[in-house]
Amino acid sequence: MTANRSDFDLSMREGAQGELFVASVRDTLAGKGTVEVKAPKPFLREGSAYVEYECRTRAGVWKPSGIQVTKAALWFFTFGSLPGGLVVETEWLRRAMRHAWQRPRNRKDCGMEPNPTRAVVVSLRDLYATREREP
Repeated sequence: MTANRSDFDLSMREGAQGELFVASVRDTLAGKGTVEVKAPKPFLREGSAYVEYECRTRAGVWKPSGIQVTKAALWFFTFGSLPGGLVVETEWLRRAMRHAWQRPRNRKDCGMEPNPTRAVVVSLRDLYATREREP
């Protein structure tokens, strides 16, 4: 009779990489870096988020904002009031935003005063398309 072989050793390298990523997120959340937190209510349902890149000042001038000016290393999109979310490296989100920009229907304006904004709707498909390597 052969001994049972654990499946844990089959994915140990992937698990170790995942643990390193979570540790870096934990360090960033603990104040060793900056995180942009967004709470788009339909994010979980729609699988996409409104990523602002420009806003209009009270003087009526459009200026860079949001993803164009952030100094955050990570963006955290919460699932509304649910206990979870999606964490994305800022540079990856920028790549995904440029990818989404290519489809004009993804360009959105929010005219809420006093500071209207312009954004691109970035989906999980845009993130997948702009990944640097296979998961």
